Amino acid sequence: MQIQTDLDNTLKRSQQPSYSQITRSAGKRLTSLRLNKSTFNQILNNRALLIVIIVLQIIIIVLLFVNPISLIQEYRNQQIIEQVAAKTDIDSSETPLVAEITDIASLKAANDIQAQVYKDAQNGDYVLGYTNKMIIFRPSTQAIIYEGDNPNDLLTKAQEKVIEDIIRVAKEQNLLPAESTETPQISIVTDTRALQQSNPEFYKVARNNDLIALFPAHQLIILYNQETSSIINSGSYSTTINGF
Repeated sequence: MQIQTDLDNTLKRSQQPSYSQITRSAGKRLTSLRLNKSTFNQILNNRALLIVIIVLQIIIIVLLFVNPISLIQEYRNQQIIEQVAAKTDIDSSETPLVAEITDIASLKAANDIQAQVYKDAQNGDYVLGYTNKMIIFRPSTQAIIYEGDNPNDLLTKAQEKVIEDIIRVAKEQNLLPAESTETPQISIVTDTRALQQSNPEFYKVARNNDLIALFPAHQLIILYNQETSSIINSGSYSTTINGF
């Protein structure tokens, strides 16, 4: 019986782990924990890198498809429109064309009408083009420099006025019948020498910027001076077609 008890105690002692075994097991667990922590940090670093790459890709796409300079200009234009709206009546439903004046000398030199429209403007002013009018605005002083018809509309109106004057004077001088509704073909004299060579008698007093008005239905030609609003010369003409 004693022998059996001693044997059982021996077996129990042999099943209990030794100190060295416990130390080795703890070391393995610690190494495993260190490896797991290192792996976790690596995963975090990889995720952070992935996020950075995605953000960079988004920025590149935005730069490719959206022009930041254009966005800044659109924002500036909107500011100008709002500032002008605070100074005068504009159509809020219409988005005007907005442009900054950078060469005022060239604008004024283009023609007399533009010289008149831009006479008080300067570089740095903004031009706002609406359907029914044009505005020149100076942001530095928040002042409207010009508000009215644009140069093209003014030119069209001036041309219409000149044609009306030519027709009126022609009727007053009985060159056209009073009931005539014919609109003449207008050309401007730019080379008096060439005209005088082609017809010295008719164009002998012609000057540059005079107008030539043709009334085909009445076979009438008029040389008209814009400065004096008078007919310098007039005559009949006919057209011939070669071969007939």
